[in-house]
Amino acid sequence: MKKIVSLILSCSLLISAFLFSQTSVSAATFEDINKPEVFIKQQPRTCTLASSVMLVRRATILCDETNWKSITEESMRSTAWIEGTGLRWDFTYNGITVSHQDLPKKNKKTALIDLLKIHPEGIVAYNYGNSKQYHAIILTDYSEGVFYCADPAGSTVGRVPLESSTIKGKDQDAKIANFSYYWYVASPDLANSVCDHLHQTELKNEKPATYFEKGYTGDKVCTICKEVIEKGKQINKLSLKTPGVKYATAKKKIKVTYKKVKDATGFQVKCVNTENGNSYAKKYNTKKTVTKAITSLRGKSYKVKIRSYTKNKDTGKIVYSKWTKNKKLKV
Repeated sequence: MKKIVSLILSCSLLISAFLFSQTSVSAATFEDINKPEVFIKQQPRTCTLASSVMLVRRATILCDETNWKSITEESMRSTAWIEGTGLRWDFTYNGITVSHQDLPKKNKKTALIDLLKIHPEGIVAYNYGNSKQYHAIILTDYSEGVFYCADPAGSTVGRVPLESSTIKGKDQDAKIANFSYYWYVASPDLANSVCDHLHQTELKNEKPATYFEKGYTGDKVCTICKEVIEKGKQINKLSLKTPGVKYATAKKKIKVTYKKVKDATGFQVKCVNTENGNSYAKKYNTKKTVTKAITSLRGKSYKVKIRSYTKNKDTGKIVYSKWTKNKKLKV
């Protein structure tokens, strides 16, 4: 009897483990928190509330919760909103604590960049009376010199460049200058808890390949935790093209017409007397299509080939292309 009970318990544990593996939720990604349906339009004069709804929705997704669609202005109003006044300085909704801070009067751009590094869910930025405007948006992220946001009063529902928002200002920097303070998620600490899977990456350490050195595709580095998400790959050195060439013969003379090659600084010609094995080689510094003559030849049978080369101005190092095929000529 004990063996049967033990067997039943073992089977139950295996089934439970299987069901858990089938229903476990995968970690949220940068794409998940920026889906158009995450963002909303505001009701009249509720820009701070609407922006906070989007903030809490994004934080909820990052916590791997699936109930983010139920977070609306109506559901948050009693907790986060004071009628006739506006959004509370601090509140907690759905396990997410939101707090308020003033932005510094100087270096606002740097401050916002630093805030977005530690707040992958974004921050609610508010223009409080500057340029005779009272309006809030959610800044979602910063990438390659551009701030992105969702504007509850804008024509587009979703993530757009800050410059496209309705915040007053002729360009991105002017709009940033008008921000007064912001709301942010104080708890939980999403930067530390989600950086393992919410990787908005930037490319670092990239290096173009040259004729003299190998290149590197660059490492994908997380802008939040600075972890290298994907190592780059080495790029082979560039190969100089083998030149096209035409030959002509005359009395005791071979004419070689070299066709110019991109990035080449010249060409080298090699001529071998097949009767006695004597050879002749010379370099010509020219980037142009040019005809050169090999003169004072004493034999009758020759093999001729040429190759391009390019020279590094700083180091003096020379890199060659492959030789052309030997051309047998009678003089």
